[in-house]
Amino acid sequence: MVCRGWSRGGAASGLGKADAAALVQEGAKVVITDINEQAGRELERALNAMTPGSAFFLAQDVSSESRWQEVFAEIRRRFGGLHIMVNNAGMVVIGTPESATLEQFHAHLRVMTDSVFLACKYGIGLMKDSGGGSIINMCSTATHLGYPVFYAYTAAKGAVRSMTKAIAVHCQMNHYNVRCNSIHAGAIDTPMVVKATQELGYPESAIVGIGVVLLVCTLLYLFPRTSILGAILLTGYLGGALASQVRVQASWFNVVFAFVFACVVWGGLWLRDPRVRQFLR
Repeated sequence: MVCRGWSRGGAASGLGKADAAALVQEGAKVVITDINEQAGRELERALNAMTPGSAFFLAQDVSSESRWQEVFAEIRRRFGGLHIMVNNAGMVVIGTPESATLEQFHAHLRVMTDSVFLACKYGIGLMKDSGGGSIINMCSTATHLGYPVFYAYTAAKGAVRSMTKAIAVHCQMNHYNVRCNSIHAGAIDTPMVVKATQELGYPESAIVGIGVVLLVCTLLYLFPRTSILGAILLTGYLGGALASQVRVQASWFNVVFAFVFACVVWGGLWLRDPRVRQFLR
């Protein structure tokens, strides 16, 4: 198999790096591409140290049509086929519908939308000639929720979501034996997410702490003897989350979701803890 991951901060870092390592562990031969050549070479060496001959790096700007053609030609020459393609290009710049510039908007589209368009335009044929395979487009929960503060990012990923559906139907109608799916990830500790979090005013050191606090609150809630304390702490945590959503002008769904989740926490506690039912009588 040949797996490809790419992005301006993708194949050589974050999710793209993790994807490549996981596929090598499963026995794949991977072609990793990235605009960051130094990081890409380092990943290539690391993967080949783990499994000799498993990885090959090509420098790539995913917004360049001619470079896409060159990359696929090299894959055909070197490996003879392509069976897995991971579109992982990503970037994020904070900007609302009113504050984002046209330049920022177009930059997001070039990196995340144009890259998927070009990858599939020139990659589907190679995958079809290889007997079929799987196209995986890394997307985001932003396509479902809507984040005004990440306006251009949300728009670009929304396009990827729709393109994925069209690509899947196209391949099915033409009997290409090629699947196409999108993965809608939430917030993950990657360099891109860390940078965006810092731009929102939260230090990088707080990210892990926030996750640990949520884990502790959840565990306290799960154990019967501490469930009431856990519910109280979870309510406070959700209150902070709700305030943050309001501060960054998140969609109404995000705000209402935090409130509804708090109601579910206490509703669940009412159903399983007679002390709560007794107190509310």
